[in-house]
Amino acid sequence: MATTDEAILRRELRALGAHPRGRTLLQLALRGVERGERDLTVGCWTRAGEGGCLFQHAWWQGRADGTLPRAACANEGIERFIGSRD
Repeated sequence: MATTDEAILRRELRALGAHPRGRTLLQLALRGVERGERDLTVGCWTRAGEGGCLFQHAWWQGRADGTLPRAACANEGIERFIGSRD
């Protein structure tokens, strides 16, 4: 049985995956995590970029393969990709 935190995370991931660009971000993140170059963490990236949350992994992967637009930081790039309303 899932804990409350796990249930919330599952709900949020389902909602993100239901949005076409959100699904793309999840795919980018999973490809980045799969490469194993950086650790996956909860919350924001840590240790000078050696680990990061799903969005940070999506950002690193999207920058590496040219999927995400150039931006000063991950938050700005993700927002440009998804849109400020979403």
